[in-house]
Amino acid sequence: AAIISAFGFLRLMNFSLNNMTMLGLSLSVGLLIDDAIVVLENIYRHVENGEDRMYASSKSMKEIGIAVMATTFSIVAVFVPVAFMPGMIGRFFYEFGLTVAFAVLISLLVSFTLTPMLSSRFIVYKKDHGFLFIFFENIMKQTTNIYKKVIGWSLDHRSAIIISAIIIFAFSLYLTKYIGKEMMPPSNSGNFLIYFKAPEGTSVKVMKKYSHALYKIVKKTPFEKSIFMATASGVNGSRYKGLFFVSLKNSRNLNQQQVMKIVRKNLSVTPGVFTQVMDMPVIGGASSNVSPLQVIIMGPGIKKTITYSKKLIKDLKKVPGLVDVTSNMQFRQPELLIHVNRNLAGSLGVSVSSIAETIDALIGGDINIFKDYNFIYKGHTYNQQIRLFGNERNNIKDIKNLYVANNMGKLISLSDLISVKNTIGPQVINRRDLENAVTIYANMSNHVPLSYGIAKVRQYISRIIPKKSLYSYQFSGMASKLNRSFSTMGLTLLLALIIVYMILASLYDSFIDPFVIMVSVPFALIGAIGGLLLMHKSLSIIALIGIILLIGLVVKNAILLVDFIILSREKGLNKHDSIIEAGSIRFRPILMTTLAMVFGMLPIATGLGVGSSSRAPMAIDVIGGLLTSMFLTLVVVPVLYSYVDNLKGFLNKVFSKR
Repeated sequence: AAIISAFGFLRLMNFSLNNMTMLGLSLSVGLLIDDAIVVLENIYRHVENGEDRMYASSKSMKEIGIAVMATTFSIVAVFVPVAFMPGMIGRFFYEFGLTVAFAVLISLLVSFTLTPMLSSRFIVYKKDHGFLFIFFENIMKQTTNIYKKVIGWSLDHRSAIIISAIIIFAFSLYLTKYIGKEMMPPSNSGNFLIYFKAPEGTSVKVMKKYSHALYKIVKKTPFEKSIFMATASGVNGSRYKGLFFVSLKNSRNLNQQQVMKIVRKNLSVTPGVFTQVMDMPVIGGASSNVSPLQVIIMGPGIKKTITYSKKLIKDLKKVPGLVDVTSNMQFRQPELLIHVNRNLAGSLGVSVSSIAETIDALIGGDINIFKDYNFIYKGHTYNQQIRLFGNERNNIKDIKNLYVANNMGKLISLSDLISVKNTIGPQVINRRDLENAVTIYANMSNHVPLSYGIAKVRQYISRIIPKKSLYSYQFSGMASKLNRSFSTMGLTLLLALIIVYMILASLYDSFIDPFVIMVSVPFALIGAIGGLLLMHKSLSIIALIGIILLIGLVVKNAILLVDFIILSREKGLNKHDSIIEAGSIRFRPILMTTLAMVFGMLPIATGLGVGSSSRAPMAIDVIGGLLTSMFLTLVVVPVLYSYVDNLKGFLNKVFSKR
C-alpha cells in the first residue's frame, strides 16, 4: 500500500522514475515493513498469551503507539533535511529524500489502521505448528534466554560495558584515517568517455588520420555496443581535440573500470596523440574536461606558472593510481611573431591596428573586418570573406609583400615596417582572478580515492611553490566540491540529530530518556566505518547518505527498548526486572526489523546491476551499521538507562531537599 501510494506522490510532485526516485523506493522496501512488523508481532504475542484478537489489537496499539510514531518520525526527520540541502547535493537528493519520507509516513498510517484492523479479524494462533516453525521458534527461545543472561551480566558489570563500548567507538574513529574520500563512487553504468588531443597546430587532414587510427583501436573495446566520435570538440572548438563516447553491453563479465583499463593500455601506444579515459560524469556533461582531480596554478608571470605546472605534472605522473595527467596549457602552437617598427610606422602615418587588420583579413580571412560589406539576398545575410589565394599566403615573404594604406591613403610596403619570426606558443592564455592560470587534470584508477590525489597534490605543491610567494593554487571540479559537499552533509547530519532528539523529547516528555536512545547512533558508525573498510569502499556522498539514514534506523531499536522499560516501570516492576523483561520481549521485533532492512539492502550492496555499483557504498554502511548497532544497542542501552535512572533519582533527591 505504501509503495503504491508513493507512485501517486511521484505523480503529484511531477517526479520522474529516475535513479534517485527508484533508489528511494528500493530503500523503502526494507523501511516500510518495520512498523507493520512491530505492530503485528506485539498483537500476536498477546494472542499467543490467550487474549482475544480484537482486544489484543486494541491493547497492542496502546502499548506501542508512541514507539512506532517515534521511530517513523525519526526517519522522516532524517530524510526531509536531506531533501532540502543547499547547492548541487540538495538538488541531487531532493526527489530521493521526499520520496522516502512520504512512503514512510504512509507506512505509519497503514500500521496504525489497516494492520491492527486486519489482525483483529484474521490473525489466528495455532498450538500445533509445522517443523520449520518449531525449529526456528526453538532457536529464537534459546537465543532470547542467552540474551537475558547477557543483560543480567551486563547490569552487574556496567562500568566494563560502558568502557568497552567507548573503546570500540574510539577505535572505529581511528580507522577512518584509512578510508579515502571521493565525491561519487566509480560507476558501472556501461558508458565512458575518451578524450584525445593531437599536437597544437595539427591540420584537419592529419587530425582525420589520427581520428581513424584511434577509432580502429577503440572499436576493439571488449563488449563494445556503440561508439560516437566527435572532433573539434575542445575548448573554442580546437580542431586538434576530440572525444569518443563508448557504450558497453549490459551482459559482460568485466566491470566498466576493467574495460577502461584495457582501453587505456591499448591507446597508450598511439604515437603523437594524448588520450584520457574517464567515467561519464554523473553530474554535468561531456563538453569539457571532467577529470575528477583538477588543480589550478595561478600567478602574475606566465612563464613561472607554466614551470610550476610542468614540475607538478612530472611528479603526479609518478604517483600510482593517477593516470591521464595533463594540463590545458600547451606551448606547441606554431605561430608567427610580427614585430612592428612603431617609430617608422608612426612617421609614415601608419597605425599598428591598420597593419594588424590588413594581415588578419588577407592572410587569416577574418570575416568580422568585412561585416559592413555583408549583403542580404532573399532574407538571408551572406558574410563576405576576402583573402589572398593559397599560393600567395604560405610564406613569410608573402606577408612582407603586402601593402597597407596610411592616413593619407598612400600604400606603404610592410617589408619596411615589420619583422617576422617563426616561434611556438600557446593557443589560449587562460586567466583566473586576473592572474595567469594553468589547470592540471588527472584521472583516478585502481579504486584510488580522490582524497589520495588531493593529498599528493598538496604534498608536491608545498615543495614546488615557495612560501609567501605571489603564486598560489586552488582545486577545481570535483576536487573543489568535495570539501564543500562533505561540510554540507556534516551540517545535515547534525540537523538530523537535533530534530530526532527534539521529536523524542516531545513524545516522551523528557530530556534525559531521548539521550539514552540517541546513544545508539555512535554504535552505528562503528559498523558503517568497518563495512566500508572491509569492502574497500571510499567515503562518498552516497555513503554519507547511508550514514544519515542510519540515524533514523538505529534509534528504532533503542526506542523499542526504552519505551517498553518505561511501560513496565509504570506497571510497578522495579528497574532491574523492567530492563530484563523489555530486552526479552523486544528482542524478537528488533531482530526481525533489523534483518528485514539488511535483506532489503543486500541487492543494492552487491552492486551487480548496470550502474548499481555507485549505490553500493550506501547499502554497505547501512548493513554494517544496523548489525553492530543492533548487538551493541541490545547491551549498552539497557546499561546506560540503568546509569541514567540512578542519576535521575539522585537529582530528584537533591532538588527535593531544597
